[in-house]
Amino acid sequence: HNLLIGAETADANDPSTKLCVENAENSLRNAASLDATNTKAEALLKKISGESAHERKPKEFIAELFDSFADTFDEKLLGTLGYKVPSLVGEAAKDLRNGKSSPTFETALDAGCGTGLAGRYLRSLVSGPLVGVDASQKMLDVASKCT
Repeated sequence: HNLLIGAETADANDPSTKLCVENAENSLRNAASLDATNTKAEALLKKISGESAHERKPKEFIAELFDSFADTFDEKLLGTLGYKVPSLVGEAAKDLRNGKSSPTFETALDAGCGTGLAGRYLRSLVSGPLVGVDASQKMLDVASKCT
C-alpha cells in the first residue's frame, strides 16, 4: 500500500510540487538502483515519471547522484549493506595470478571505480598503473586518497 497525501489536489505547475516530485523520483531511483529486486520502488518510479530506474541516465545525472553521497558511500555499502563485491574482485584477480610466472598484473583499469573499493584489493596485484575512472569527480577524489 502507498500513501501520497494531497496528490489529487497538487498544482503540477507549482515549483514546490515540481521539487517534491523530483525528490520523490530521485529517492525511488536510488532505492531501485541500490536494490534491483525493489519492485515497489520501480513501480512507483514508473508511475510518477514514466521511466524505469534501469533505463540509461545522462552522465550528468549519474555524476550528481554519486557526488551527493561520495563522503558516506563506503560506510553505507560496506557497513550498512555488507557489500562484498570489491573483496570478491580482488580474490578473483588473485586466483587468476596463481601459478603464473609473475604474481602481479602489469596494469589494471577499474571502470566505474567509485571510491576505489576494488582498487584497495587490486593494488598489491598490479605492478604498474592502476587506473580508476568514474563519472563522479567526488568519488574519484575519495579514491585518490586510497593510494
